[in-house]
Amino acid sequence: MRADVRDRRFIESWLDRTFVFYEKNRLRLLAIHEAISLEGELAEVYYERTDELSDFIVPLLRERSALTEQEARCQAALLTIQHERFCFLWILRGLPFDREVVIPTMGRQWFEQLGTAGAGEH
Repeated sequence: MRADVRDRRFIESWLDRTFVFYEKNRLRLLAIHEAISLEGELAEVYYERTDELSDFIVPLLRERSALTEQEARCQAALLTIQHERFCFLWILRGLPFDREVVIPTMGRQWFEQLGTAGAGEH
């Protein structure tokens, strides 16, 4: 299934589902983050997973822009790392933000990066 990155509501719904995942797996994810800081092999797997997420996003960025492969990969990494660290600090560590603010704010940022200029906010 292909993501419709031109639809901000789709992006916001996807983000919300990722937040639910973090909430449901809070203790497990906290343990994983702790283990990553101690275990080199686990950290390597974590970095590989981050790279895989970038692999998914790069074509979405490039299909509607003149970004080079390296520029798109950098932008994809920035988006995925921002999402992961924000979820860590917000959901896992309790950074005080309301979900009703986070979803449209992050959704807007992702839409601006993945959506097309002038495509509208369906």
